Formats: sequence, C-alpha cells, structure tokens
Amino acid sequence: MNSRLLLKMTSALLFVLGILSALSLFASFATSFYILEQLTASKETMQFTLYILILGLVGLITLVLQFMAAVKGWKAASGKDFPDSCKTYGLILLVLQIISIVSNFIFSNLSAAQIISSIIGVLILVVYVKSANDLII
Repeated sequence: MNSRLLLKMTSALLFVLGILSALSLFASFATSFYILEQLTASKETMQFTLYILILGLVGLITLVLQFMAAVKGWKAASGKDFPDSCKTYGLILLVLQIISIVSNFIFSNLSAAQIISSIIGVLILVVYVKSANDLII
C-alpha cells in the first residue's frame, strides 16, 4: 500500500481516537473532582485523587501530542510538510503507549478489551511511524 495513504489513514485514526480519548479524559477529571468534593480529606482519598490527576495530566500531554501527530501526518501525507516530525511524534507516542500498558498491567487488572485496544493502539503507531519513515527515504 502507498505510504502516503497509510500515513493519511493512520493520522485520521489518531485524530478520531484522540477525540474519544478527550471524552474519556474529561470524564476522568470530572469524576476525580466529584470524588474530592464528596469525600472527606483523608490521606487515602487525597492519594487517590492525586494519582488520578497525575494520570490525567499525562493523558492530556499525550492527547496534545496525538493531535499534533495527526495534523503533522496529514500534512506530510499531502506533501505540505516534512515527515521527519511525524516519525518523532510517532516514536514519542509509542513510548508513552508502552509505558501506559506497563503501568496498567502493574496497577490494575487488564481486561481482554483493554489488552486488545492497547495492541491496536501500538499497531496504529507502528504503521504511522513506518509510513512516515518510508516517506523520508
């Protein structure tokens, strides 16, 4: 398949998945703030809320990078930008995805759906990086 078409398709997927992630991230922030309001200020509650907020901030940074990668990928596939930055964004997102998988594996029980979605996320990023790399060469 054509590298430009693959880069466009994966960029579009990153954008759509970014929108879905933004909705999930918003729900996570809203839930943590609601829990913080409702519960007393015990040590466990504060640790839990801090944990959720840190994960939310990492998620927000990842989300911004994902949107930037999607836009850069779309432009590079259209010939309006260089694919070098796509490769960089893709590799950063791939590392963040792997860190997310490892942390989810350590701190929570992974369901089959989470494992499948994580594998799909890694595959999309691998195809994104490979197609950007093919455009460089």
